[in-house]
Amino acid sequence: MFMAWPSLASATSSAGLVNNYNAYVLGHHAIADDKLGRAADYFAGALQSAPDNPELLRRTFDLAVAAGDEKLAVKIAQHLSKQDRFDSGATMVLVADAIKRRKWKTAGVLTERLKDAGFGSFIVPILDAWILEARGKTSRGLALLDPQTLDGFAQSYVQEHRAHLLMHERRYAEAALLYDQLLAGDEGRNVRIRIATAAAMQEDHRVAEAQERLDAASPHPGLPAAKAALAKGENIGGFPQNAREGIALLALRVAADLTRERPVPIALTMARIATFLAPQDASGWLLTAELLAQGQRFDSALAATRMVSESDVAAPVARGHAAAILSRLERNDEALKLLETAAGMPDATGEDHARYGDALQMAERFDDAANAYRRAIALDDGQGTSTWRLHYLLGSALEQGGKWPEAEVQLRKALSLAPKEASLLNYLGYALLDRGQSPKEARKLIETAHKLQPEDGYITDSLGWAQFRAGEHAAAVRTLEKAIASVPDDATISEHLGDAYWMIGRRLEARYRWKAALEAEPKPEQEARLKLKQDYGLDVALAEEQRESASRP
Repeated sequence: MFMAWPSLASATSSAGLVNNYNAYVLGHHAIADDKLGRAADYFAGALQSAPDNPELLRRTFDLAVAAGDEKLAVKIAQHLSKQDRFDSGATMVLVADAIKRRKWKTAGVLTERLKDAGFGSFIVPILDAWILEARGKTSRGLALLDPQTLDGFAQSYVQEHRAHLLMHERRYAEAALLYDQLLAGDEGRNVRIRIATAAAMQEDHRVAEAQERLDAASPHPGLPAAKAALAKGENIGGFPQNAREGIALLALRVAADLTRERPVPIALTMARIATFLAPQDASGWLLTAELLAQGQRFDSALAATRMVSESDVAAPVARGHAAAILSRLERNDEALKLLETAAGMPDATGEDHARYGDALQMAERFDDAANAYRRAIALDDGQGTSTWRLHYLLGSALEQGGKWPEAEVQLRKALSLAPKEASLLNYLGYALLDRGQSPKEARKLIETAHKLQPEDGYITDSLGWAQFRAGEHAAAVRTLEKAIASVPDDATISEHLGDAYWMIGRRLEARYRWKAALEAEPKPEQEARLKLKQDYGLDVALAEEQRESASRP
């Protein structure tokens, strides 16, 4: 997440840093230990000797943001704002700080600076509109938000926040129309906007339509509460109640959109701004944790997940995030214990049991995982993990635990519920193919999955392997080369490509691919097979595999 640090030699030669060399070095040690708050303090100490050093200011700001030290982030942002170089992240932190302190004039001056940022053309009007709303001038704010002047994702930003402000003006029918337009083609995935749409329709006395929008939504932690509120005639909510919440939501969406393809530093700043403005909203903490984890800052990511209240509807999601981070830290016992405790609570949901099952499956305790998934299915109320996915997970645990007949029943049950899920189609197809069972059906399943997700390297590998098993070796090479280009370090894909190369006479390349597979940490049984192929070739390895298979009882 952070830029490369300058060498100590170059750093200490900067004006004023020599006097605080010790703080600078200690700061780097703290970064290496993922003690970001401590590192920020050390760098802030070093700044006392070089208060205008641009590189040190920038790094201290990044560390303060990553550590969630709002006070220090604001202080350093103020220093950065006095320098000639524009910094959108620092400016956004100052905007958020001005809004928290109700300094509306200051906030307005600061948003002017953001017009030069890449996203400024559409977020500045939204920021200004919320500032006007906070000053009791919502109508003037709405005048700034005209979605028709924009297109693409920028239009959707402006349209969403115009709808939020219309809710404040009690223009519910207009708000519902704008929200509804944002749902076009979403297939139920945009649950946050669906809840807001239902809220607008509820206020417009269109309860049946509100219920339809909620019923069509994908499972989400906030959905049961929205449905319960609608049934009781209570306000659903689901839209920002004030400028702080509105701008927090804006920052959160910018952060999520910026990281859709790859993580970028400004995204973490925007996610942290969301937590500064709306610390009660779990979404900000969860995205912050995700971005910190992407930057290998696992301890800091873990701390972010713990900021979600146990009483929050998103608490189970936070526990799942925490368990995944603990696993990345190789603290697997803690991860399992966390999820086991959650699953053992009297009010445990199907989602709690499913997450516990996921952890058990990662620990290769497949029978225990299968039992957890069975409990999840028994408790499934349609609000947590989708029912098809629970059957898929159960089938996966049974298959990996060597119980194929039972696994096949569950996988086919999942497929009957979700016939267009590419990952499921691929899993069942590959499992059948691997067992030499129903080869025509297996290939059809894999081909369907590939049509749905042609860029998925693992599905492309399955297609290549189906071609190989059908004797179409040249076609298999072409397909598997595409798979390895997408997932270059996968042991199984490398092995498959090596086998295909061998069959068309490219023996040196085959051995190179098997060597690459060995270097990709294969499982023990795969490692033994790869060594045999590399030493003696595919023919001998296949003959040995057939001999061992025939000798099994």
